[in-house]
Amino acid sequence: MIKGAGADNLASSDDYRKAVTKFRPGSQIQFFANVPATIKVIVKAAAANVDNAAVDAQQIETIVNMLGLNGIKAAAGSITLNDTTFDVVSSTSLLLAKPVDGLLKVFKLKPSKMEPEAWVPANLVSYQSLGWDLDTAYTAINDIVNMFQPGLLNVLEQQLVGPNGGDPLSFQKDLFGPLGNRITIISDLTKPIKADSQRTLVGVALEDSAVFTKTLQKLFDLGGLEPKKREFQGTTIFEIEPNLPQAGGVNVDSGPLSIAIAKDTLFITSEVTLLESVLRGGAPKLADSAAYKAVAKFYPAMPTSISFTAAEEAARSAYDMIKQGQLDVALDAAAGQAGQKDAPDVDNLFDIKKLPDYSVFAKFLTNTGGFSTVDDDGVTAVQFSLRKANP
Repeated sequence: MIKGAGADNLASSDDYRKAVTKFRPGSQIQFFANVPATIKVIVKAAAANVDNAAVDAQQIETIVNMLGLNGIKAAAGSITLNDTTFDVVSSTSLLLAKPVDGLLKVFKLKPSKMEPEAWVPANLVSYQSLGWDLDTAYTAINDIVNMFQPGLLNVLEQQLVGPNGGDPLSFQKDLFGPLGNRITIISDLTKPIKADSQRTLVGVALEDSAVFTKTLQKLFDLGGLEPKKREFQGTTIFEIEPNLPQAGGVNVDSGPLSIAIAKDTLFITSEVTLLESVLRGGAPKLADSAAYKAVAKFYPAMPTSISFTAAEEAARSAYDMIKQGQLDVALDAAAGQAGQKDAPDVDNLFDIKKLPDYSVFAKFLTNTGGFSTVDDDGVTAVQFSLRKANP
């Protein structure tokens, strides 16, 4: 039961009445949570086993308030199954107090007319892009740090000088300033399908590529890094060999980290072949593909994020790995990195030789999309899968 001014039931709660407007009409499943009340329960439970629970609970609650997390008033969502357009639609909303402050201000989303960037190829498994106000994020981070240690970022900046001297690194001018307000992650699969077939690339939009090129060199100098350099299609690719610690007694081999600045974007990947494909260009674009357009028509005019998944291709990789016995290899590698014995063999669960052709399953799979929006009440994220007329 949620109590408010003149209210003694859930239906009378102002936050719940706002949450109802976020539910998709006809949804079969709905949920609502009073976040401040939930946080208090969690804090009380966390402090229950210490000597001075009341003091510790009060300290934790004070930190929560300082970080602005008490500004999350409620979480709500709905799930709709098998309607006329979609197989599944899920939505999740966070109702936020105004003005947004603390950590919530760090993650201020940036609405815009979003579509896949020109460098994004069509033959992808997944695409995710987020509009993030990084200038506001820096201000918020500085404000939070100053609450605990005034001037700490300025002190750190003065210490961030390369071995050859020069101007110290400025978080605002060198890092956040030249960065744009969009972060994109794409992934695809190489064939034949193997345990390491997935390739992922991160792209961060730049407002000033020239300035950030200098920043990148500063970061290399500060880290004592001497990356390998090579030219590809007129772009310099920096390759850094990772020096990762062992995980569970097993060395983690992820290959060199490749970094490049091109197309007003900072690219980062551990699969340089995907980066080269993006830099080479000339391939069909995701924004022009019929599969993407079928999903994108359900996006709002000014989202803060968009996503697209080619479900059939994504599922095909797992299916092919099972049929080829590659899934066992991947599971054993994951178990080894965790310091455990080999994972159970899929072959022991069923006879993979009797699996039907992938087309039997593919006809039931549909592409999926997602987006998020902000309004006066907070932020809402929606995920959906299209419905096939005749599976």
